[in-house]
Amino acid sequence: MGQAVLALVLSDLGKEARRTLAGLGLAVLIVLAFAISCLVALFTAAVPRLPPGSATGAVAAVEPAGAFLSFPLAPAPAAPTVAAPNGPAGLAVMTAIANLGSQRWHDASGGSLCEQFVENMYGSTGQYPSAIAAWLAQLPSDAGSVARQHDLTQAPLGAEVYFTGGNQPYGHVGLYLGNGGFISAADAGVQYWSVSRWQQVTGQQFAGWVPPGGSWSHAQ
Repeated sequence: MGQAVLALVLSDLGKEARRTLAGLGLAVLIVLAFAISCLVALFTAAVPRLPPGSATGAVAAVEPAGAFLSFPLAPAPAAPTVAAPNGPAGLAVMTAIANLGSQRWHDASGGSLCEQFVENMYGSTGQYPSAIAAWLAQLPSDAGSVARQHDLTQAPLGAEVYFTGGNQPYGHVGLYLGNGGFISAADAGVQYWSVSRWQQVTGQQFAGWVPPGGSWSHAQ
């Protein structure tokens, strides 16, 4: 009789223990589900969202950070849409834009070959050893032309825009794209710049422009 009572008591205790364990298991599952949902929410909030209509994997254009630039630069604007004219100037501009980001125009030490880049866009090379040499060789002889070619607002699309100074003995040159912007080979590759921003960052000054293709092109 005593054994039967003991067995009954133990059976009741076993049922109670099973109910308790089942309750604890359910509570653990609820806590785990809540923790997982919190982690998912935190991860989703941490991932940057692209604006509507933007392309996945797009890379923001940045201004070149060449050896002569020793401080962080703000992002450069993307090259504008250009309605290029027909002829050599239009072809040169479209070819230059197609080469945005290219690292091809560098010498053995990693410096940019800006004059070679401009000449190559017009299908030539080796006309001048540097931008400053090209500018000095193509300076107009009369005062009226000097004044006109120092006025950026009169520069046509595809004109060669030259810069001097800024502790850069070789100068700099690019192709004019209109609206105060130009494209050139800089230390970080082929980049689009505004004339004003280039002067601010490099310390160089706008020297002037020459007609598209340069005087060597017109003489051919």
